[in-house]
Amino acid sequence: MRRMGLDRNPMRRFSDRVESAVLVLVVICMLGAVPLALLAGTVTHDRLRAAASELRSTTAVLEQDAPVPVVSSELVTTTSQARALGTWITADGSPRSGEVFTRSGATAGSSVVVWLDPEGTPVRPPLDASELVLMAVLVTLGVLAAAEAAAGLFYVTVRAVLDRGRLASWEDEWERVAGDWTRRR
Repeated sequence: MRRMGLDRNPMRRFSDRVESAVLVLVVICMLGAVPLALLAGTVTHDRLRAAASELRSTTAVLEQDAPVPVVSSELVTTTSQARALGTWITADGSPRSGEVFTRSGATAGSSVVVWLDPEGTPVRPPLDASELVLMAVLVTLGVLAAAEAAAGLFYVTVRAVLDRGRLASWEDEWERVAGDWTRRR
C-alpha cells in the first residue's frame, strides 16, 4: 500500500496522490475488462453459431471445371477453394444456377456439396465447432488486449503529464534556493 502511495505520508505531493488514484482506477478498469472480454467472446460464438444454423447444405452439379490451384514460385499452394458455375435445387424445389464454392480442380459434371443461405444463395461452408471456439477466443483476447492497452496508455499519459509538472516545480524550487547555495563565502 505504501509503495502505491495509498498511505497518509505528509511528504507526498498532490501529484503523487493523483498518480496513485489513477493507478487504482487503471487496475480496476483492467480487472473489469476481463468479464467484458469474456462476454464479447461468448456473444461472438453465439452469433456465429446462430448464423451457421441458418445455412443448409445441398448438392450442386458443376457446369464447368473449377480453376486449378495457383502455385507460387516457392511451390506453395495459395488457394484450395475455387468458384465454378453450378446448378442446384433450393429448399422450395426451384432450380438455380450460379457460382458455387468448390475444391480447386473439380471437373464439370461432378457433384459438390454447397451451403446455401436462407435466400438460396451459395455461401462459404459454416465454421465447425473448433473454428467457432477459436474465433470466440480470438475476439476475447482482442478485446482484452485492446482494453489493457488503452488503460496502460492512459496511465502512461497521466504519469508523463504529472512528471512534466513535477520537473517544472523542481526547477522553480531550484531557482529559489540556487542563489543561497552558489554564493561565495
